[in-house]
Amino acid sequence: MYKKLLLTVIFVLVSAVLAFPQDLVLEPHGVSPAEVKRDTLGHPDYLGIKDRIATGLANVGVETKVYLMATFEDSMISGLSWSLEVPGGSEASLSEPTSVDSASEIKTFVPDVAGTYTAIASEGMYADTVVLNAGTFLGVENNCKNCHGGAVTDHYDPWSGTGHAAFLDNGLDGLNGSYYNEGCISCHTVGFDTLATNDGFDDYMERYGAEGGFVFPDSLFVGIADSMYETYPEAMGRANIQCESCHGPGSGHNGQTADSKMVVDLRSDACAACHDDDHYHVYPTQWEVSGHADLYYQSTSTSCGVCHNGKGFIQWVDAGKPEELAKAVDAKYNITCATCHDPHDATNVNQLRTVGATLPSGDVINEGGKGKLCMNCHNSRRELPDRIISDLARDRDPGPHHGPQAEMLTTLNTWTWDEDLPTSPHLIAAVPGGEANSCVNCHMYEGEESGHEVTAGMHSFSMVNQEGEDNVEACSDCHGNVGESFDEKKYYIDGNADHDGDGVEEGLQHEVEGLLDTLYSVLPQDDEGDFLVDSTTSFDVGAAMYNYNMVEEDRSLGIHNPAFTVSILQLSIDKARGVASAIENLDEGVAPHSYKLSQNYPNPFNPVTLIEFSIKEAGNVKLVIYDILGREVSILVNEEMAAGSYQAQFDGANLASGIYFYRIESGKFTALKKMMLLK
Repeated sequence: MYKKLLLTVIFVLVSAVLAFPQDLVLEPHGVSPAEVKRDTLGHPDYLGIKDRIATGLANVGVETKVYLMATFEDSMISGLSWSLEVPGGSEASLSEPTSVDSASEIKTFVPDVAGTYTAIASEGMYADTVVLNAGTFLGVENNCKNCHGGAVTDHYDPWSGTGHAAFLDNGLDGLNGSYYNEGCISCHTVGFDTLATNDGFDDYMERYGAEGGFVFPDSLFVGIADSMYETYPEAMGRANIQCESCHGPGSGHNGQTADSKMVVDLRSDACAACHDDDHYHVYPTQWEVSGHADLYYQSTSTSCGVCHNGKGFIQWVDAGKPEELAKAVDAKYNITCATCHDPHDATNVNQLRTVGATLPSGDVINEGGKGKLCMNCHNSRRELPDRIISDLARDRDPGPHHGPQAEMLTTLNTWTWDEDLPTSPHLIAAVPGGEANSCVNCHMYEGEESGHEVTAGMHSFSMVNQEGEDNVEACSDCHGNVGESFDEKKYYIDGNADHDGDGVEEGLQHEVEGLLDTLYSVLPQDDEGDFLVDSTTSFDVGAAMYNYNMVEEDRSLGIHNPAFTVSILQLSIDKARGVASAIENLDEGVAPHSYKLSQNYPNPFNPVTLIEFSIKEAGNVKLVIYDILGREVSILVNEEMAAGSYQAQFDGANLASGIYFYRIESGKFTALKKMMLLK
């Protein structure tokens, strides 16, 4: 009886854990200068403990304050236990806990000697451990360069070309501006902490007790930096933003990485220690409200991990952008500063990881400036028309992945039935006095209020602030006053803004919603309102479904490309409504500018496919199908036709699988294309 009861209890406990998954995470917590300023009585973020800056690294300078945060994911803290193991000679101990919220609390300590510190937090069956290293700073020239300046792991040479590598030097030489003064150098040197003695830059300054130490010059002009290196070699050996600024002190490293003797941390905390000062820089504060800072879906897989994992994206770029990663990513990471910007390399503008983009179709995006970085992930992940064909074969409504913004901007890798649809210039338009950077120009717009805790534009990447107000200012440079919200802005074609045909001229986004509603209404649906796909669904209907989903997933309701959005929805509505005959004048009353024979679709096909063609002038048109030996198989068209665009249906039900050709003749125009029947 006792055994049965025990087994029942164990089963219930295990079931509860499985039903309500939770995890306890213990990690170093970064504190930026802005957070130190905000941690004052009366401020909403007040905790009363954030009195010193912290990088959030597990490798820190001796006597640097460490903040440890324990967080229960999907649960509440009810009785957390802490412990700290310290190296010999240390008297360090953990502070009392400070509650952050119901699921998190922080304890702090100051490592007083070099060595390994192990912190443990536990509650019930849950526990987590973090191993930290405390050391002293050495400087890049006498330490990092020895191993990382060679051909195998050459970070030193590319880093030498970055702004980080020369910021103090430039300041001393008067190149950073007249504002530059001694108060600036804490973020432009290694290990600067006046409350710690760990061989950081300040430990070699006369102001902080170093006899004969560094003294900030009275005048700044070219050549001062060189003289400072000669006069104060120890201090200037720690000048600028070096390896140890982002990876922690190197005294315990010497090729060893165990026990956090050297760390690589992609979190934004190390960057925030300088780039979030609530004065000149507020990038991390902006980033924290972005979708990048809290990915709704994170993945470590070799496919999804490319874009749904900050580290995965870096590995993908470094590997030359393969179809997928060679191996899964070791953990989940958000899209942080170091995901998009390479701290070690200034080859690309703004030290961007990549400035090129290629769509799944193989189309290379040649325009868009810095925005091409975004387009590496914000694309459909689908190749057309293959994806439409394969989705239809599986009785699934075709659609792109969840971010086809690149396709909407460029119109590449979209299905337009070979129609030459108009496009708006957002991809190539340059702001007055600036460059054409597509996504960046709008989503990172720096307005008048972008200097401090702005929650729209800049590194928030958002077009809507935290109060739900549209960042219409981003449009003002090019479009002037667009009103109070994006949905007020009307889009005119030949003086008409009523694109959905309801008799009312509304803002573009409302018109696009109307077009989507119309397209939805003419597409087949099941009893639950989902698109219905079965063996009778035509390619045209499937392509219209794809375009509906593409515009929806773009999530701008036409703003990214007004002209293309309106035209592709109108075209998709016409295609979804279908035609009665095998040959249809697609543009009645509108004469094409040239002759054209389009690739059949679908291709490969079984057994029916459509062939579209355009003729510039009226005359006899002959469209003939041939087999691979050149034998005539079928004459689809042989008649007088008016100028226009047409489509002809070819049925290969009675033919064998293989390659076939189709040839058109009209006046002096001839063209030949290949297609494949695959049964």
